[in-house]
Amino acid sequence: MKPSPRNPSQENALIGNTDRQTDRPRARDRTAIDRDAHRAARRRAGAKMGFLIHLSVYLVVNAALIAIDLLSSPQVRWAQYPLLGWGIGVAIHGLVVQLLPRASALHGRLLHRELRRLQS
Repeated sequence: MKPSPRNPSQENALIGNTDRQTDRPRARDRTAIDRDAHRAARRRAGAKMGFLIHLSVYLVVNAALIAIDLLSSPQVRWAQYPLLGWGIGVAIHGLVVQLLPRASALHGRLLHRELRRLQS
């Protein structure tokens, strides 16, 4: 088993992704890195956009529910129940979106570790 590299340039050299003279990623590997970074950025932006849409719908619909509740039956209040239930869902969605980059980074590290094990 090969020892674990200590820095990214050693790691790239270990898996053959660098030009040994310049210690920079090869041109085709830079393209792949750019493509992977673009894909990850699109995925994160999509997750954030999904959360913002969810939050917007939550605010608009619950504002309407509160208005209906106040206008239709001032003695009985019921709008807080969907507000609370759906609010829990929106909060969980927001947490997942905020924690997604960390989970994605963890996935990348685990994937890279498995690739190194398979190559050794």
